[in-house]
Amino acid sequence: MTDDTDAVPIIVGSGRSGTTWVQDALAQANGYATAFEPLHPDAEPAMAAYAGRYLRAEEDCAELKFFLEQVFSGQLRDRWITCRVRPDRLTFRMHLLSDPRAAYEWWSRWKKLTRHYIRYRRDRGKPILAKFIRANLMLPWLVRHLNVRVAAIVRHPGAVVESKLRLGGDDWEPGAVIERYRNQANLRADLLRDYGEIMHERLTPAGEHALIWCIENKLLMEQAAEWGIVVGYYEDLLDAPNEDAWWSLVKGLGLKNIPGAVLRRSASQQASQVSTERGYNSDHCGAWQSRLSQIQLDEIQRVLNSFDIEQYSMNSMFPCWRSLDQS
Repeated sequence: MTDDTDAVPIIVGSGRSGTTWVQDALAQANGYATAFEPLHPDAEPAMAAYAGRYLRAEEDCAELKFFLEQVFSGQLRDRWITCRVRPDRLTFRMHLLSDPRAAYEWWSRWKKLTRHYIRYRRDRGKPILAKFIRANLMLPWLVRHLNVRVAAIVRHPGAVVESKLRLGGDDWEPGAVIERYRNQANLRADLLRDYGEIMHERLTPAGEHALIWCIENKLLMEQAAEWGIVVGYYEDLLDAPNEDAWWSLVKGLGLKNIPGAVLRRSASQQASQVSTERGYNSDHCGAWQSRLSQIQLDEIQRVLNSFDIEQYSMNSMFPCWRSLDQS
């Protein structure tokens, strides 16, 4: 983390960890514009090679550095980064003429683009608060090569797995993500060399998502203190009466204000329908446990054990230290 007051605050975390919620709440509370997931491989094809990429701190990636500098300065504003609508899903295709449901979804995306353009164009000229769900494995590189302050959001693996299984779709298909990780030689050498057995085991989708969580979060949690990265735990951020977790994020990112209670309870655009209707609160933490079968819970726990993850257990909806506090 840099001491430069001009440093760009960025939020990172695995998908379905609450990163959009945190980004939007902090941006609104502090008068920032948002840059949304600049490394999405389908929305930003030129950066697809860096999605989920493991980078050592000393590596030279001039192309990526230039791209992110453009994003962080506000010079690069496109339909995805600014308006959060994937351009590949806006293209008219002939099958829409015979598929009313697909045609409705296509038209809804264009209406969303219009709404978001009107909403986010007011942010022009404001400083940028960016967020990533495909940068967990390059945090030391980001800190060393760019003027940034980093906050990582970590959510219970059971909740993340359940959310991805429930939502489904090509965004959360685990096979391709695992294969991308398996094929990175430096990642295998630096992090995965001790986990070869589980990395090549035949797993169910629940186990595959748990494996992805371990890869994306184990190294992050181990490196955070060394690189000045503040870690915010999703379940702590939901604890409305306790604002300490939010103040920790604000301090680490060089911001001034924590979101008010209303903002902290507002579900993000990425949230499930249930979250949108009920808002965010501590009761939201444990719903995943009842939605997963015992077989799924056991497999997720086995994957966590194989990576020596001690912070979480499938027997508790909170991080382990929270469980002890409440016992």
